[in-house]
Amino acid sequence: MKNWKKIGVTAVAAVFTASMAMGLAGCKPDEPEVPKDTTVEYQDIYDAQLGEFYELYEKASQITSADPDSLAERYAEMAIAEAKLLEASVFAPLTGQGGNYAVSKLVNRTYPYVLWGTDNRKYHQALVANEFIAAADRTHINEMYNTALTDGTSADEFNDSVRAYLTEEGYTIKDSYTFAYNQDPTTWDILATSQAVDSEAIVNTIDGLMEYDEMNELQPALADSYTESEDGLTYTFHIRTDAKWYTRSGDAYASVTADDFVAGFQHMLDAQAGLEYLVDGVVAGASEYINGAAGFEEVGVKQVNAEGEEDENGEYVQYTLEQPTSYFMTMLAYSIFCPMNRQFFESQGGAFGADYDATATDYTYGKTPDNILYCGPYIATNATAKSTIVFDSYEGYYNYDHINLKKITWLYNDGQNATKSFTDAVAGTTDGTGLTESTLVLAKDQTTTDVHGNSGTYFELFGYTTQVDASAGTAFYNLARVAHANFNDDTKGVSPKTEVEAAISNAAMQNVHFRRALTYAFDRVTWNAARMGAELAANPIINTYTPGTFVQLPAEVTVDINGTATTYPAGTYYGEIVQDQITADGLPVTVFKEVNGEMSSAGFDGWYNPEEAKKEMALAIEELNGTPLVDVYGNPMMDENGEQIVINISAENPVQVDHVYVSTVTVWNNMGQAYKQSIENVLDEVQFNLVGVSSESDWYYSGYYAPAGKDCNFDIDTTSLWAPDYGDPSTYLGTMTPTGFSVKSLGLF
Repeated sequence: MKNWKKIGVTAVAAVFTASMAMGLAGCKPDEPEVPKDTTVEYQDIYDAQLGEFYELYEKASQITSADPDSLAERYAEMAIAEAKLLEASVFAPLTGQGGNYAVSKLVNRTYPYVLWGTDNRKYHQALVANEFIAAADRTHINEMYNTALTDGTSADEFNDSVRAYLTEEGYTIKDSYTFAYNQDPTTWDILATSQAVDSEAIVNTIDGLMEYDEMNELQPALADSYTESEDGLTYTFHIRTDAKWYTRSGDAYASVTADDFVAGFQHMLDAQAGLEYLVDGVVAGASEYINGAAGFEEVGVKQVNAEGEEDENGEYVQYTLEQPTSYFMTMLAYSIFCPMNRQFFESQGGAFGADYDATATDYTYGKTPDNILYCGPYIATNATAKSTIVFDSYEGYYNYDHINLKKITWLYNDGQNATKSFTDAVAGTTDGTGLTESTLVLAKDQTTTDVHGNSGTYFELFGYTTQVDASAGTAFYNLARVAHANFNDDTKGVSPKTEVEAAISNAAMQNVHFRRALTYAFDRVTWNAARMGAELAANPIINTYTPGTFVQLPAEVTVDINGTATTYPAGTYYGEIVQDQITADGLPVTVFKEVNGEMSSAGFDGWYNPEEAKKEMALAIEELNGTPLVDVYGNPMMDENGEQIVINISAENPVQVDHVYVSTVTVWNNMGQAYKQSIENVLDEVQFNLVGVSSESDWYYSGYYAPAGKDCNFDIDTTSLWAPDYGDPSTYLGTMTPTGFSVKSLGLF
């Protein structure tokens, strides 16, 4: 296992209210007070809980060749590592996005459906009708798409054929699209954020080197051609000469150049916003630059001429990799390789390297839509918080003639009104909506006619099931909880626990059997039914972190499964290997099986097992009871007589776990209650505390917005959802390494 430097982080004092019964004395009256340790040994906790996973993941990560045999070995070893991650139960898999009923005017298959990156949030090529699309027509378009894939039809040809079909059927196509949103962007700097709430807005304003089309094929964008060296280490992209940067007012600022990609890459590394780890070990010199061991001139991103020589006037940007990386081209669909104009950045107070300071008083880059430049299909012409965001196309965009939607409008909906999304769609205020348990009732009750003259309810005529994407929502377990109120406002999300109860919770959360008990006791289908109704509640339920069908073996491979050499043929799904390892380890869990005629890791609950939950709880109690209680820093917890407390978990003295939820929004309130009932109905030894907050932003600040593990204010958190950045399992598993983005949600680092 790779040796990581042990990190001792000074912790922020846990916040408790004055009215909270502490029940503690620091020491005996006649003894001097012993200074308490205030550091958390995060690495020790990580190694104890995830060491086996990380060792196997590192082994798989070292397999970098893109040849089929090596790639098959990489995928198989990644699958084995994933099995160990799931067995550690540091989180409970929840749901992907989609799988719900919806009604919409947005035409299916006319925008990218790629599983990774952010191109699936780019709608400039999409078709939108003035009328709701009938369910039968959606089915027909899906059939057209499957035929187009088989025939090798181009995206433009397919798009044209769908437009012609809809027009013949009586639809009218419009050039705008309006939908609801519930979170405002926190920044407009695409290179300084890893939050979907930001990138989903900003991707409308900027293009990258390449982008996926409707057929999920990579196509030139700001690069019009590229070459790859024979050794797979160097990629060189020629930058198109007709692309320009524009200000928010629509004025041309400068041409897009190769240096913009160099500047953008350095800024991304400087910003340290959770994106830099993606290129750590991928782009040559990136690791050294991130760690301060080398200057940017050592990083393998250069502006070069046709001969490959560094040239400040060169029309090419060249990337040199540490080692062959089979998934490198798929990474281009994510923001880490976006350009940034150096001169404009510096005019906004920006600087590079050691001089970069995002907290400087004159630093304004990305603060508002006025503080960025635009080279994508849209300019953000309106960005009114909790109201409206408008993206307008502009004729200066190099690909303006191929934009189907000239305007995209986001309208704020905080979810307080459970039926507003449906009534807005019916009124034409928005162009569609997903159907929750509340709005499904309306859709099945209100009648109308479709474009063909058929009469029926909105659900009968237009209802369809959305595709489940590759995102992974998880219920994270906090392994080293320090915060007991929100880091940005200590009056929000305040825990009801005493210090002793908090220490017992931490001890329990560091016991794998306790975490498995929580996971096995959690009826995720019933919980999700509170959000989308019982009919489709199982659809988006996931059972792995990486989708089981995310990759398939490109060649036959033989790997070790608990001492048995096991051979898998080419075409084997990743999820099959994950399942085999879990089964070999004796866990009563199903993560990959046939669902509706196809193999899947989603659409069923393979973890819910109340009887096994009780067995795991018994094992946890056996291991925990009678052991001396210490706080998260390792300090002994003493009673009023100055004696060290020992753990004694029972139905009369249950472990208390806090779950922050939005008590004022019906759907979140119902889901919180369902979670509580699910756990407490199975585990007598757990008290599930619902800690209510009044807004979704306060909820996100308890977990999703937390900048570090010490700021995570929960024992169980459901605010986070991970979407893949590129086409390799490491895009998921890498987030759970000591330097990975999601490991903070375990309360670590």
